[in-house]
This record gives sequence, structure tokens and C-alpha cells, in this order.
Amino acid sequence: MRSGIWMGPVADWLVSDWLDLGAWRKRYTPEQWRDVLRTTVGEEAQAERIREATRTGRPMGAPGFVHDLERQLLRRLTPGKVGRPARAASEKVDDMFQAEEIGI
Repeated sequence: MRSGIWMGPVADWLVSDWLDLGAWRKRYTPEQWRDVLRTTVGEEAQAERIREATRTGRPMGAPGFVHDLERQLLRRLTPGKVGRPARAASEKVDDMFQAEEIGI
């Protein structure tokens, strides 16, 4: 056999001491595990989108659909930018002139 493919008793010892499968075996029957393995990445991504929409209370759908809802409801439904709003350019210019007046 090729090196690294079969380790025999050493692998058994590593798995039994470092990897406790007791909790896993209590949670999953062979049939449940088979179903878990059948779940695709796409299904999990879809489930995550549903959880996110449910948690945030925001609609789930294509961007065009959500945009149409926003127009009909006259309300923003998509998340806004995070953080403090940027200052207007005129405020920045005013601050520059004030700094020059006091000698900063």
C-alpha cells in the first residue's frame, strides 16, 4: 500500500482519542446523514437567504422585484450604507476656512 493511505492502529488511536463521534452519532442516524450529504450547496445558500430575510424583516427576491416594492411602498427596503453619514462638501470647505482663520 502507498504511504499515507492506511495507518492501521495509529489511525484508530488518533480517531478514538482526538475525534469524539459520540455526539455526532447521537444527532444523526445513517439515514439522516445520507440526507445531509444529499443537500447541495445551492440549497444551503437558499436556506441562508431565507434565514437572513426572516431575521432582518427584509423582502427576499431579485433586485428588480425589491426595487419595484420600494417604489410602490415609497420606502427603502434594502440595507443602507453602514456608518456615519458623510459630510457635505460645503461643510468641509467651511471647516477649512475656519481652520485658516484661527491659524491651524
